[in-house]
Amino acid sequence: MKSVLLLRGALIMLAASLLGISSAVPASAAAFPILVQSVMVAGGNVTPINAGPFQTIITSLQTAGTIPKGQNFIPAGNPGAGTNVLPNRFTAAMFGARNFGSDGFAQGVYFQNLTGTTVDDIEITMNNMTDTFAGSTGNADWMVTPTAPGGGKPATLTITATGAGLAKNAYLWLSIPGAEKNTDVTTPWQFTGMLTTKNPLGMGPLLAPPTKLALGIGTGAGAGVPVASYSSGTGMLSFTNGTINIAQYLNGTSTMTNGPTESIIGGTVEIQPTAFLGADPTVSGAYDFADTLVQVFQGTTLFEDATLGDIVVYPGSSVSGDTSELFGTLTWQNVIPGLGSEYVDQDLAFSAQDGLYFDSNLISATNGFLDDGSSSGPLEIASISVVPEPPPALLVAVGVLAAVCWTGSLRRRRYRIA
Repeated sequence: MKSVLLLRGALIMLAASLLGISSAVPASAAAFPILVQSVMVAGGNVTPINAGPFQTIITSLQTAGTIPKGQNFIPAGNPGAGTNVLPNRFTAAMFGARNFGSDGFAQGVYFQNLTGTTVDDIEITMNNMTDTFAGSTGNADWMVTPTAPGGGKPATLTITATGAGLAKNAYLWLSIPGAEKNTDVTTPWQFTGMLTTKNPLGMGPLLAPPTKLALGIGTGAGAGVPVASYSSGTGMLSFTNGTINIAQYLNGTSTMTNGPTESIIGGTVEIQPTAFLGADPTVSGAYDFADTLVQVFQGTTLFEDATLGDIVVYPGSSVSGDTSELFGTLTWQNVIPGLGSEYVDQDLAFSAQDGLYFDSNLISATNGFLDDGSSSGPLEIASISVVPEPPPALLVAVGVLAAVCWTGSLRRRRYRIA
């Protein structure tokens, strides 16, 4: 598996270089200090474990009068609706390298470890030769080691557990300054990162797209179905936007209309262009593409956005009339709770890994990506792994989100999020 990941990583870097992406260097160096600390989550509140930068933020909020003097926690929730820490999760797909950026939320983001094993190390690399990780800070539980750019190599940051690592279902808080996402093909991702573990799961390359579980959203058939177009001259695969017309929940029920508990119907799924990497080394007749960005939004309200990685277009499809299926794993940069979407809140609470599926006739339409061509078909974002028994703290947090019924929304310009 490791050799396949390294090959894919090298191909992604080559594709980016050919497109002029990795050569985009800032006019002057900028520092991106990343802060890290273990936390507990209970009753919808995020509390620091031991001293560290998250405790420092709480103290500064107490001093400023933003939170009461005796309140040694910050609520979990939508950062656009108050002084909240955004929930997120580590997934098994993150043991492979992923490009990412950041929205730079003031109170940071906490990640629940849903990888199925311990997380012992986080490795982050700058995607240019100028910027640094100067000022990055950990604590007694997490050793932070930045290296400066030089010798033809970019800056790196290693975040290493000093003890037994981040246990399954445990929480880690990170604060990352606002940093570029590839919100269009001309803008690079700021970072590449990956998790490591001393207790690997023994995962191998996928020989076919994994089975979709009940929890998901889709464009269905008819109006709002995306069209994928491939240019053999540039090697780029681009997509028109899709319109969400169905949301399905853990218990198998679904809705095609918005109401008191759902607001995502009619929303837009936007996939940024992705670069062709070549034939897949393990699956005959399949083709690989580079990481890209997926956003789900309704007007100016962002529901979620993610790095779409491990993108493979497989021969064969589960949809009648289609002959190929694009699949990629989603590493969520943001999943915003409190926007009146039961799908989003369930996905955040219970999905250990999500995937994106696009069924079409893309392989035949492009003659195996030798020629220009396009094809349309249904798109789905679906959970492929759920938390077997959600921890009580997570269940309480979901209940808190539903009870509070926040009406605030996270506003971002459509093509520039960081």
